[in-house]
Amino acid sequence: KDPYETKNHYYDTIQELRLVRGVDEEFMAAFGKYLTVYGRCKINVSLAEVPTIMALIMQFPETPSDPGLQIRNLALLAHYVKQIGELKGGFKTTTDFRNAVEKPMVQLGQAASLDSLLSQGQSNSQERTNNLPPVQGIKLSAKVGEAIMGSYVRRMWRVVGKAEVGLVRKKIITIWDQTAMSLHARNTGMGAGAFLYWREE
Repeated sequence: KDPYETKNHYYDTIQELRLVRGVDEEFMAAFGKYLTVYGRCKINVSLAEVPTIMALIMQFPETPSDPGLQIRNLALLAHYVKQIGELKGGFKTTTDFRNAVEKPMVQLGQAASLDSLLSQGQSNSQERTNNLPPVQGIKLSAKVGEAIMGSYVRRMWRVVGKAEVGLVRKKIITIWDQTAMSLHARNTGMGAGAFLYWREE
């Protein structure tokens, strides 16, 4: 018999994944930093790491037999896409991400030029990108838009508060969603923003 009842609801924290059969310390050590229980079941491509970008490209090519899907090109493309996102300060829209995947060399040059302009010549990103080996872009299916989201502004925040008075120590861990609307806020017209999770230790 299971030592706990099935929750049958959304996860509150990443730690709850450890209650899933097959998810152990080894699994979390390998994949934990790539997982989240927030984000409306979509990947924020502005924060995605190279392995996640590679997986997205492999999952949503317009043509499954695209020669650009060969592993060497795919790995280099994913690195370039991440670099484009970093130089631009993130992908504002899903179209920005698709453009980076489909036209990486053009987008990389534009992003490096913008970065150099904004840093008033203090950045050498444009010089570095000029010497990079070329990579073949991959046309993505429109369905990729259903799996990703782009944003400059971070929507989810993990807020930790600590206090100590004499021998008493307290720690509060919360998750704040800038777009969530609580029932109280909706009824009182307070606007968006709500705590999704709150734990006191």
